[in-house]
Amino acid sequence: MKITNELLEKYAQGLCTPEEVTLVENWLADPASETCFPEGVDISKQGEMAWEAIREKSFDTEPVKVKSLPHSNVTRWLVAACMVFICGLAVFFSKRNEEQNAGSAAPKRYVTFKTKPGEKTRIKLKDGTLINLNADSELRVPENFDDSVRLVSLKGEAYLEVAKDPRHPFIVNTSDAKVRVLGTKFNVKNYPEEKTTTVVVREGKVQLSQASSEKEKLILTENERGQFNASFGLKEDNVYVNRYIGWKENKLVFDNQDMNDIARTIGRWYGIDVKLGSHHMGKQRFTGSFENQPASYVIEKICYVMDYKYKISDREISIY
Repeated sequence: MKITNELLEKYAQGLCTPEEVTLVENWLADPASETCFPEGVDISKQGEMAWEAIREKSFDTEPVKVKSLPHSNVTRWLVAACMVFICGLAVFFSKRNEEQNAGSAAPKRYVTFKTKPGEKTRIKLKDGTLINLNADSELRVPENFDDSVRLVSLKGEAYLEVAKDPRHPFIVNTSDAKVRVLGTKFNVKNYPEEKTTTVVVREGKVQLSQASSEKEKLILTENERGQFNASFGLKEDNVYVNRYIGWKENKLVFDNQDMNDIARTIGRWYGIDVKLGSHHMGKQRFTGSFENQPASYVIEKICYVMDYKYKISDREISIY
């Protein structure tokens, strides 16, 4: 049997078998024996530090009875026992500090970008991703991304040009869906009143799935639209991309959209309230585009084409 740190520790704690006690004491009594300790260690100083640590931490200890040893070997025994004890202290305090640090880790900090109806803004994230945030929208971003993923949350509508980083996927969470990309250009729309997440890809590849599960998913590429709604699930089709991203260039583009959708879009765009006179009117469709025009001009042209009348009162427009 060999002399090991574990054996010396058992001896110091009085846990050795009679055979082990004899082995250790014979080793300590033998002047020819040698124990190797790390070079450059001041044993006396380490011993003082160990006992000081005991006093500071107020450990409760009981007196230990030590068998009398030949005087020439007492120092060697103390050195061995001291080194074992110091190593144990180091491991104990290291683990306890790790636990304390883990428990007291600072909560993740977030930055929230908001736009009011009639407002738009452009954001550049730390990773180089560019985001156009449409009117009446909210984007929540961590101050620092995690090591494995770049995760943001969106309410409303945004156009994203995601900086490429294959090792760190970019994920956009909406109220009911999840959009995962590596590097691409796409538009995400998820206004609460519409209850549908719509993703349109201009460049690259995007994965769309339900927020709670990725078992069912769509892989979307250029000029494809994916939608998720709790009632109909996932669906995809081919679309005219500019119809969905014209807003970031201050272009209102309506491509065979129903008047309910158009009224909501105009309301957010100009920060006004647009009311339709009947349920039937809301289902009628309109196609057209406008660039940098006032609300009154847009309403006038739509009503002319659709044969409607309208009335403007302060921040409210009634169409009938």
